[in-house]
Amino acid sequence: MGQFLEAWHGRPERRRVAVVGLGTGSLAAYSEPGEHWTFYEIDPEVVRTARDRGLFSFLEDARGRVDIILGDARRTLRLEPDGSLGVLVLDAFCSDSIPMHLLTREAFEMYLRKVQPSGVIVAHVSNRYLDVASVVASTAQAVGAEALVQFDVPTPAESAQGKLPSQWMLVARSQSILAPLASRDRWAAPAPFRRVWTDDSNSLWPIVHLFERARRAQVPDARQREDGVRPAG
Repeated sequence: MGQFLEAWHGRPERRRVAVVGLGTGSLAAYSEPGEHWTFYEIDPEVVRTARDRGLFSFLEDARGRVDIILGDARRTLRLEPDGSLGVLVLDAFCSDSIPMHLLTREAFEMYLRKVQPSGVIVAHVSNRYLDVASVVASTAQAVGAEALVQFDVPTPAESAQGKLPSQWMLVARSQSILAPLASRDRWAAPAPFRRVWTDDSNSLWPIVHLFERARRAQVPDARQREDGVRPAG
């Protein structure tokens, strides 16, 4: 997320940022003066915890304007005018019970309507149990969008400071939009695509990591890394 926002520093897309999933509100620390960030959170207890100054101060210390909208993100995002968002962050997939309706083809079609033509969808797909990246990759292809992925492994020094591995994806309407990061070695095109999730047809079983690792073990010639990406091109 830091790499993306640094690359987009000063660009007009950052004036309007929407984030699906509040957590502790840590992403608000990236907000800059003149930017308007809106967090969409379904759980009132999460909002109460994030606003508790005795626990976390990310929201209170944010330098940009920060709002929180309570409710299911897919329902509440529909109220945003089409083309009004510059950046849409999906940060609700790290637990072992992910909101599947936020990853379907119909959901991404709506996301692309809400972001500007030059807008970017940023998805945090880190998950110990599920290969969420493959779902986002297949959905992006299905809606005619381009995607990049990075599996960020901390150095020993970073690990000693508490940094954990993470996996992030970028989705946009064209490769030219993602060009500022596509040229960097740390970002790559997603792994081969899977069946697309829709509102009527989706299943967690094909993306359980256990099954994917077993399949790779049976195919010695597979050229995918364990993080599930292949070199761009």
